[in-house]
Amino acid sequence: MEISVTIVKFEELRDKTCAQQITEGYVPHTVFYGGDEYVATGSMGRLGQGDTVVFAYKVVPLSKYKGALKPMEYSRHFLAVDQGKRDRS
Repeated sequence: MEISVTIVKFEELRDKTCAQQITEGYVPHTVFYGGDEYVATGSMGRLGQGDTVVFAYKVVPLSKYKGALKPMEYSRHFLAVDQGKRDRS
């Protein structure tokens, strides 16, 4: 899903990107948008062209998760994806 946000919200997400900490087992920052909580895992942009993207995941309590994939730690999930043993998301 793609969500458009203001530059202020983009900068908040970008500044709270924490993929490294997630792989270490904790999430130091989350961002609220539209009543939902997100954790940012990366960002990129092209200076001068106005293209900016933040990659983020919606935070859902494990007890309310209804997805098709078995819940897994962030780093283990992407290791399994890289090994071809798991769908990306």
